[in-house]
Amino acid sequence: MNFIQIGLLKILPQAVSVLIIAYLGCKVLDMLLGVLKSWKNANYKSRKMRDGIVRWIAEMVAIVFVIGVDLVLGLNFYLCGFTLSLFIYKEAGSILENLTECGVELPEVVANKLEVFNKKE
Repeated sequence: MNFIQIGLLKILPQAVSVLIIAYLGCKVLDMLLGVLKSWKNANYKSRKMRDGIVRWIAEMVAIVFVIGVDLVLGLNFYLCGFTLSLFIYKEAGSILENLTECGVELPEVVANKLEVFNKKE
């Protein structure tokens, strides 16, 4: 797994590098599925895409900020790992939601959890 630690990722522990790569992979998959969903529903709007890209940039800024806080406070990247894990969790829910809207039938257990995840009170 040393191939993961290239460029700027060399200054981070390997576990954090893996989380960053996983987050980026989930984000790309979510964006692709979002475009596919909007194409299927014939409701593509560049404004939604722009808002999603702005949100992604803001999340990247947040990750860089959390890495800086971890380095300054000497938290051994616990805060960074926690933050990345929450972002990956959020993206996983969005990926499942996009898959459902694209017509993919999810297992009942996953579909029920997705309903709870999307339930607004």
